[in-house]
Amino acid sequence: MKILYDLIYLEKERHGGISRMWTEYFKEIFRSNLKVSFLSKSQVSNTTQSYLKSVNYYNNMIIYESSYSSDFLMKISQLNFFRNILLMLKIPNNIDIFHSTGYANPLIKRNNLKIVTTIHDMVFWDQKSNMAKGVSYWDNVWGIQHSLRISDRVVTVSNASKKSIIKHFPWAEEKIDVIYHGLPEDFLNIDVQMNKEKYFMFIGGRNEYKNYDLLLRSFSLFTKEYPEWKLCVVGQNNHTVEIENKRYSELDISDKVDDYGLVDQNVMIGLIQKATAVVIPSLNEGFNFPLIEGMACGAPVLSSNIPVSQEIGKDYVKYFNNNEQSLLRLMKDVSENSTSYNKLEQARNYARTFNWNNSYKKLMKVYNSCI
Repeated sequence: MKILYDLIYLEKERHGGISRMWTEYFKEIFRSNLKVSFLSKSQVSNTTQSYLKSVNYYNNMIIYESSYSSDFLMKISQLNFFRNILLMLKIPNNIDIFHSTGYANPLIKRNNLKIVTTIHDMVFWDQKSNMAKGVSYWDNVWGIQHSLRISDRVVTVSNASKKSIIKHFPWAEEKIDVIYHGLPEDFLNIDVQMNKEKYFMFIGGRNEYKNYDLLLRSFSLFTKEYPEWKLCVVGQNNHTVEIENKRYSELDISDKVDDYGLVDQNVMIGLIQKATAVVIPSLNEGFNFPLIEGMACGAPVLSSNIPVSQEIGKDYVKYFNNNEQSLLRLMKDVSENSTSYNKLEQARNYARTFNWNNSYKKLMKVYNSCI
């Protein structure tokens, strides 16, 4: 079985949940005897690419694409439609399975090639009213729809995402497999610490559907009664930092927000362990890494009541509606009434059931079903 991975998504994201997913999958592949190759650009600033380069791509074949000197041509080369055409020329004839990390697939598939596509979420449909309808939006809409049609199997990361795909494309139901994400090994052996500090924690980017501003508005109300508390923020925000600083000033919380940006995994674990709660205000998620990371590190988790959070978090998480008062009530409750050690331990043990070895075994079953 020869598998080609198109690393297109990693050209668009320096760091994030999807990059972490592929890093963990590639670590498992390194331990196996799979024959794999990669389609990539030589100059990409991404955590998964850095890892692959550090292990010399496991001494496997790399098909390098042309790099473009102008920003315009670079942006064009990342469009799914452009890559749909390019992939017809780039995929070698001896490849059995093509697996796209994004939503780009060959415009036309040859007979002896099987295609697997991972679709993490349906945010471009579920949250379309909140999205700017530019070229990138419509390109992703096209890419997902084309991927669903041409793929032999579609992998998604939760039953909530599967239901969303079926809602919009009911004809795709029979080809969808659900494979949960796992946790890195560093998260699987953490003790619960009860000496929590006076801060709430947010983990992730600041895309519209992350609903970060709801947390800011709720926290600004919270600090009027609890002025000594802080908000700890971790995650990439290169393109939004100025907007965020302005918003902090408007809400009079500039001195109460500690923004760490991207941090090493061990630093993030330490911050989560001491947090009074991890807060997840998202409007939409495919999976929910911060939710299981918070539980694995022994932190209480407060999440918006979106379907995937309730699916993954079960009764181990406290849920709020999409408004300030609902979140504020939970923030006050968790600040005044500490969660018991037993409850945090139960949540931690449950989170440990999400591991990448299990995820990888399920992915291998998907591949084998194609051959």
